[in-house]
Amino acid sequence: MTANDNAVRLFPVEGLTDGTASDDTTIIDLERAERGRLMYDHCDRWTHDNEDAASYVERAVLNAVRHGRKVSIREKLERVRWGDFTDLYGKPTRASNNLSAPLARRIIERHPETRPYIILRPSVCDEYDLLASGELS
Repeated sequence: MTANDNAVRLFPVEGLTDGTASDDTTIIDLERAERGRLMYDHCDRWTHDNEDAASYVERAVLNAVRHGRKVSIREKLERVRWGDFTDLYGKPTRASNNLSAPLARRIIERHPETRPYIILRPSVCDEYDLLASGELS
């Protein structure tokens, strides 16, 4: 185990080892998993407060997938920043790049057919998903 007291030893998970684990285990840091949960909470609040912008991103992803093109959620968020979107309170929509990882995963949850087309990078969201799924307990 690492010196980190917040780590849990789990079964092998491709792509999530941090170099400190042997080939037969994965170390998932509970603090990182908690940051993943917070990122999902932030994304869910943003999606609720910015329904038009979130709907635009989802439609743009589905349109790209229909045409067989890869999709970058960060690029879609950049277009939201260029757009004329407002939140529920009438203020201009703010779209941080911190939304990209949880938003991409939320879109994939709702539309599994988009998975091969959405560009994903490793994220603390993945660690939270593993712990929340209960598959590795």
